[in-house]
Amino acid sequence: MSFLQRINPAWFLAGAAFFLPIAPGPSNIFLLLTLIASVAVPGLKSRLNVGMQQPLLLLGVALASLLWISVAWTKGSVDDSMHYLSKYSTLLMAPFVFGLFLVYPKAIRQVLFAFVLSAWLTLLLSYGIWLKVPVLLNAFPLVDPSYPTVFKLHTTQSIVLCLGLYFSWALAMGEANPASKKKLFALAAVFTVLTVFNLLNMTHARIGYVSLVLPLLVYLFMKFSWKGGLIALAIAAIVANVAYFGSETVSSRVDKTYNEVVNWSPDKYENTDMGARLSWWHISLQIFREHPVVGAGVGAYPSEFLKHAQPMGVPPHNNPHNQFLLLLTQIGLVGPLLFLAILIAHYLSIYRLTEPERLASTALFAVFAFGNLFNSFLLDSAERTLYMILVSGFLAAGLNIDQSKVKQ
Repeated sequence: MSFLQRINPAWFLAGAAFFLPIAPGPSNIFLLLTLIASVAVPGLKSRLNVGMQQPLLLLGVALASLLWISVAWTKGSVDDSMHYLSKYSTLLMAPFVFGLFLVYPKAIRQVLFAFVLSAWLTLLLSYGIWLKVPVLLNAFPLVDPSYPTVFKLHTTQSIVLCLGLYFSWALAMGEANPASKKKLFALAAVFTVLTVFNLLNMTHARIGYVSLVLPLLVYLFMKFSWKGGLIALAIAAIVANVAYFGSETVSSRVDKTYNEVVNWSPDKYENTDMGARLSWWHISLQIFREHPVVGAGVGAYPSEFLKHAQPMGVPPHNNPHNQFLLLLTQIGLVGPLLFLAILIAHYLSIYRLTEPERLASTALFAVFAFGNLFNSFLLDSAERTLYMILVSGFLAAGLNIDQSKVKQ
């Protein structure tokens, strides 16, 4: 047996998942090794054929391909086009990664474990900086102890912690050994308490508030249908009221968001979180009106944005912090429709899963679908790569379950 044959490619997938919340460099190295392993493992053609029969993967490839084709009519520069395409091309890796998960079905659990370990590291370092541990203050001199984000900014860190929370419970649910199961449930409970306190009192990103609760609500609805929906609504109402009236931090953030929205005007730029976003969205719709059929092309957003932004006094920006609107400006109406179809296909694929993959995939869907309303996650390294890896793994898990049912 050769050295290459003795290597389990699941190690590469797990390595990429571990480093995603930390730094893109090591993660990209592990992704490259994953692609090499995918090509080296026998049966590549048959695995790709199976992958391209999955609607979710096919839609992702179609979206990335159309963005590449839009270079033919883009209003942007070559450099700007390549900047966006280098990020969107992550979608093209999904069939290769999916194929590895087919060959190594246990890899999805290893990937989830690796990501949870990284989430634990992020959480503990955040607390250490908040508590002003000297060695950590020296290691992270640019981090404000009163707002202890570690490796990433608050949006990504809050998503990492929320997904780490749900993945922890999923791993505990899927553990077969009774003794290990109890330990994993205990760790998941501790992680949940620490994460809730961190998000509500330390880093308090607004997307974190939603990402804490929304996966549970979607999960209850999917598991118990309309009864689950009613339970989810009741939980949402209780949590929202307790959080708003019980935490001054939460109420101030919510009130601030409300005031920024109601006071926004397209005629006056306000340099606030929602004020800036609303101006970006407004300009994005103007770009679409000028290029309604096929968009302005994949690299055109910065230059097209600038044309409308300057008269309004809006600073230059390279994306509207809304993935649907960004695709709308780049390739027209087909862009957000394809992206919506990807999310719908992901949602429907969850019904093929059993625990623990069902809970983990539901959490990923809820956070990614909501987050892209206020961010452009296909441009963000950690978010888009994690989504590509895990969706591929969950699809493979669902296919393995279907095949086992047929054999029975």
